[in-house]
Amino acid sequence: MDGRWTTVTLAADAARPHDEALRWIAAHAEGIERIRVIGVDPALDGPAGPDGRPAVEALADAARAAVPGAEVEVRRHAGSFANALVAESDDSDLLVVGTWRSRRGSTAGGDPARIAARAAVPTVVVPDAPHPIDGDVVLAVEEPLDEQAVRVAVDEATRRNRRLTVLRRGRCPS
Repeated sequence: MDGRWTTVTLAADAARPHDEALRWIAAHAEGIERIRVIGVDPALDGPAGPDGRPAVEALADAARAAVPGAEVEVRRHAGSFANALVAESDDSDLLVVGTWRSRRGSTAGGDPARIAARAAVPTVVVPDAPHPIDGDVVLAVEEPLDEQAVRVAVDEATRRNRRLTVLRRGRCPS
């Protein structure tokens, strides 16, 4: 991340698509000083392991281990997961959301694109394992262009030696 982002917001999910999102953060950890782990609605924040701890706490511990130099803070919300992530990411530099490719059961509502569209910061959507997508890096843009988001996408495409595909919202011809 070349030191451009110091505060990263990460979504905790009892269904655990956040594991891959945390791996992505750890792989890009240079310059990260703070990780905010967001948990929403205790009913969705179910046990993460044999100790019965909430998913948000387990993810915070995993983040501390994965990025030892970063301060990790847990924030909890009630209500809409998408609204919480958008609100909590406002004063961060990057939002990272894990998602399932094969099912819609995550607390992100199966629609992380909706979160990315509403967030005021660049948003990285990381699909679940075990079969990483080995295709293009995709950047969705609208005017005005977010230079930081463009840099993240270009850096990732360069690092992975992949093509960068840019999507732009517009009207379909009738």
